[in-house]
Amino acid sequence: MKIKEVGLFFLIKIGKKKHMVELYEKGLIYMSNIDYFRKLEEKELRGDKNEGIIGLEQVSNVKLLHEGKEIARGDSGQLKFHDYENNGNIYSLIAITSQEDPEDFRINERNNNFGDCFVVITDVKEFIERIENELKRLKYEYEYGLVSYYDSKKHSRPLNVFSKADYFEYQKEFRFFVKRNETGPLIIKIGSIENISFIFDIEKLDKIEISFS
Repeated sequence: MKIKEVGLFFLIKIGKKKHMVELYEKGLIYMSNIDYFRKLEEKELRGDKNEGIIGLEQVSNVKLLHEGKEIARGDSGQLKFHDYENNGNIYSLIAITSQEDPEDFRINERNNNFGDCFVVITDVKEFIERIENELKRLKYEYEYGLVSYYDSKKHSRPLNVFSKADYFEYQKEFRFFVKRNETGPLIIKIGSIENISFIFDIEKLDKIEISFS
């Protein structure tokens, strides 16, 4: 999945300082399994029980029957379509794109809860190429791109691994998805990224501004 419609200027990865230092100094990329996000109890940040669903259908006038007799009724409901064979690993970052308005740009403070440290990747093309090269060496199939957000109360159409409910829109996510049948995390190393990034404590996240020349 290539980025054509939107200019991708910078990427930001937030996490625990130990892990961000490993990313910065060694290029350690930790990709969690998609099932991890489905089952995670921390639902308002990383956890998403709908992660990876392939379709959502809004329905109305729902009836629950027992032996042909109506025992309950609902005015509305949802049908969610899962494909549990659509497995793999995800690596997520915040994207700063050409869609941002420099006048009111702010990274949502809820993102601070992801960790106490963050890495700003300034050469996005090089960063993506390094990950691609390692995944190709390991012979993995993969995709990457910006996540699109849908209205979970109105949406009725197919979805994919780059679709998430609009509740998560504040995360402005860019992700890698590696197709992989094995359970558990996927860990790769792409070498130091010190020459294409900067590392900061989380307190400086809300100090980031952008300007277009």
